[in-house]
Amino acid sequence: MKTFAYTKESLEDFLTQKDCLLYGVNNLREQEEAISLLHEKVKYGSQPFSFSVFQKNGREMCKPSDIQTAILVKKVNHDFARLTKSRVQSRGEIIWALRALCAEGQAMTLIRLDIKKFFQSVNTDELQECAAQGVKSTYALRRIIEQYLDWARDNVRGVPTGISLSSSLTEYYLKERLDCDALATPGVHFYRRYVDDIIMVCSPDFKPGHYVQEMQRLLPDGLTLNNDREKKSILKLHHPRDEGSFNYLGYNFKVGAKVNSRNASSRVVTLDIAPSKVKARKIRFVKTLLQFLRDGREDDLRRRFLLLNSGYTFWDPSRGREMSAGLCNSYSEIDNPSESLKSLQGFYRSCMLNPNFQLYHRIRLSHLSKATRRMIVSFDLERHFFERKHFRFSSEELQHLSSCWKT
Repeated sequence: MKTFAYTKESLEDFLTQKDCLLYGVNNLREQEEAISLLHEKVKYGSQPFSFSVFQKNGREMCKPSDIQTAILVKKVNHDFARLTKSRVQSRGEIIWALRALCAEGQAMTLIRLDIKKFFQSVNTDELQECAAQGVKSTYALRRIIEQYLDWARDNVRGVPTGISLSSSLTEYYLKERLDCDALATPGVHFYRRYVDDIIMVCSPDFKPGHYVQEMQRLLPDGLTLNNDREKKSILKLHHPRDEGSFNYLGYNFKVGAKVNSRNASSRVVTLDIAPSKVKARKIRFVKTLLQFLRDGREDDLRRRFLLLNSGYTFWDPSRGREMSAGLCNSYSEIDNPSESLKSLQGFYRSCMLNPNFQLYHRIRLSHLSKATRRMIVSFDLERHFFERKHFRFSSEELQHLSSCWKT
């Protein structure tokens, strides 16, 4: 049974075979040495955390640089989440609830907001104070969280991005210091936050700017709202003929005009993949073709195409568990038929068949087989998606296949 103590036995509960493979711990003796070293650090109060800092898509990210840090992050994250009962709300639950509310037909103003550079801007002193209140009965956990935040203060801005413990700490922080007050704001009928993405359904009695100002006022010290057009949107549905669309959490919501029936009135709400996400997948397909033209590896091209358009699971070392990913898992709530899927399918065909496509002639002159061309041209993306086709990819293969998309 997992306990809140930090004994050798309790730390060993969070050691996995995948950790051993990742960090080159090859036998039982090396595992025991790793656990003993970690236990000594925790027992005598020396800094137990060590992270590698790297850049990914222009963002500063972190990952454990040794097996001791990987084990301790999982242990502390488990204990903190268990004590505070804090978790990020399911993205699917938020989308489902928002869709149902938009369909009700009531007069409303929808406001989407984003917290600017959330993880980099968190005030670690306030975060530490808040976390300590949540686990005040457990001294060892409070001390280790303080050491984690000490490492953050010395090495990064805010908290380490990409680490599960950062997500748990900041989720609890905003739950305690923002969410309750936001829900109690007069005129706010619906409020949800997914990490740093906020959606509100508000009464039309106040102007949208009033709600935005209130949210900015409520944000904890150091945090501010993002004013970029792509990160902020307002949709007014005040009258029966009002209609429009907005994007949230990778989805595009199209809300129709009010439809009256004998007993009630409602709006038709259609969900699809957000245009920015469709564009990103088209760019990935072009990068897939460019990589094939560089290395000539046709099997990789076929596997990348399946990875881009299918579902799959992968091991997430920061969470210590299997995660679902891929197109059909990321956008499971979209409607059938889907204009976004049609757009993607048409783009794939156009890349193979349209002479105006920039790479068309290079692809035609390459050694790409007829079978692979036919696979791409005849690929039925909508059927593939709604049948929830899944494929298996190893961690090494996922890293190899996706590497060309990061350039």
